[in-house]
Amino acid sequence: GAGLGAWDWWLETNEVSFDRRWCEMLGLKLEQTVQNLSTWDERVHPEDKAKAYQDIQNYLEGKTERYENVHRLRHADGRWIWILDRGKVSAWDDTGKPIRFTGTHFEITGYKELRHLTESIQQMGHIGGWEMDAETGKTKWTPETYKIHAIDENAPTDKIMGINFFAPHE
Repeated sequence: GAGLGAWDWWLETNEVSFDRRWCEMLGLKLEQTVQNLSTWDERVHPEDKAKAYQDIQNYLEGKTERYENVHRLRHADGRWIWILDRGKVSAWDDTGKPIRFTGTHFEITGYKELRHLTESIQQMGHIGGWEMDAETGKTKWTPETYKIHAIDENAPTDKIMGINFFAPHE
């Protein structure tokens, strides 16, 4: 119901079980899809592959609490689709080494295209934008917002800094 495609990767053999939805996202037929890591690996966009593998490695080595990566995969018709990929270790051997890694793919192509369009409109109209993570309080500004406030794009931002740009009565 959520539109998620599932994968189940046995790390020692590189066998991967892809479900029907995972295959459908890529225009593939489950019955004809090779159930191996190479099926995914051969479809990852060259510009995204190193980061995807680095994020996997960081998670498996315990450097991050979860695996999450956004990358492009080549659809059977040749176009690139954007995927939000998330996973967790689901089995360990007797020594505590991860042996099974399972997760999901969620297609976010529409979201990525809308975000790109929004950024283009902001740039053309000299409109700034920002977002704040309500849990952490961390903020992210668009390049146009930095320009509006005459601040270097490398300058860190935070909630208080953004609020200080408002007049006190606002």
